[in-house]
This record gives sequence, structure tokens and C-alpha cells, in this order.
Amino acid sequence: PHAGTCILSGLAKKRASDVFVAALSWHEMNKCKLSSYQYNSVIAACAKAKMWPKALHVLNVMTQSHVRYDTITFSCAITACEKGGECDKALHLFTTMNQRSVAVDAIIYSATISACEKACRWERALMLYSEIPESKAELDTITCCAAISACEKGGQWAKALQLLSAMVQTNLELDTISFSAAISACEK
Repeated sequence: PHAGTCILSGLAKKRASDVFVAALSWHEMNKCKLSSYQYNSVIAACAKAKMWPKALHVLNVMTQSHVRYDTITFSCAITACEKGGECDKALHLFTTMNQRSVAVDAIIYSATISACEKACRWERALMLYSEIPESKAELDTITCCAAISACEKGGQWAKALQLLSAMVQTNLELDTISFSAAISACEK
């Protein structure tokens, strides 16, 4: 198992997702039991390569193999969908997490909000953003920037400035990205 994990980790670092998925298939054919860490590595490699269909396939295989999924599993899968421009699939995974009582963290919110931003669904992005205080997730600069970018894409300059103001009020670090997104929203 250790050698298999090393090989899968090496493939992930090289972003060789096709080889990665083939290695996963080989493990399955040879009845090798994989851990959630190994499945998560495959899903992460698919996300890096923007191969969301393969990431979701691996998530399905993981579920069918009765391997326990976790926050990292869904984070990688949602990121794959976000990078692939698949907002609806990212939102479905987010909903699935809540239904299965998997912990949602700031990374999950950020990736899902970014998926909404890329799909020009600023209202949904802000709805997700508004849920953060009720959740156990901690609001961070990256998540706020994703919400500001969603407002920018939607031409919602006033909402972008409200979010920037909220960052100041909650003592979150303002960075170049947050200012750039807010300024860009005001230009539109």
C-alpha cells in the first residue's frame, strides 16, 4: 500500500491525471483496497488537470467501494467542477455534503462561490456567502475575494463594496485581489 501511495502521489505532483486514473483502474482490477487519501489524491490530480468528469467518476468509484469520503474528498471534487466551469455540479456536490453531514469549511465555500462566479451567478454566490456565519466554517480573505469577484462579474459594484467593507469590519486581511475585484466592479 505504501508503494502505491508513493506512486499515486508522484503522479499527482506531475499532474498526470490520465496515468493517475489508469493506476486507479489497475488497483481496482487487482482488488487492491485503496484508502480515502489515495482516492483524494486522484480526485485532486483530476482537479489540477481540469478533468471534472474523471474527478466525479473517481468519487463515484470511491462511494461504490464503500471508502469513507470526507471534506477533502468533496473539496477536490468541487474544485474540479469549479475549474471545469461546472457550477451546477459544484452546487450539487455542496448540497450532497450537507445532506451527508460532511463538514463544510472555508475552502469548500470558496471553491463553490468561485464556481458561481465563473458561471455569472452572483446571487447564488452571495447566498452561499451569507450562509457562512451559520456554518462552522471560518470566513477568510479568499472566500470574501471570491464573493467580491462574483459581484464584479455580475456588475454589482455596490454589493462588492459592501463585501469589502465587511472585510474591514471583521478584521480580514485586505489584499490586492480584493481591491482589484472591487475596483473592477465599480468600473462596470
